[in-house]
Amino acid sequence: MRLAASPLPVDCGFHSALMDPIADELEALAQAAGFTAPERPIISGLTGALHPAGQAPEPAYWARQAR
Repeated sequence: MRLAASPLPVDCGFHSALMDPIADELEALAQAAGFTAPERPIISGLTGALHPAGQAPEPAYWARQAR
């Protein structure tokens, strides 16, 4: 499945405590999206390390990433 993406107009900072109220919903949406392993290597925004090859980030990853 490919998902469309577009910039979000926001009036608060991402990666801040202001994102906490939507973390559970974001995780649920990521779960519903059914991500597969990336085709290209990705660097984790949480750890700065290369994400393990052949593995899709888990839905909770995206909620933590938003924070």
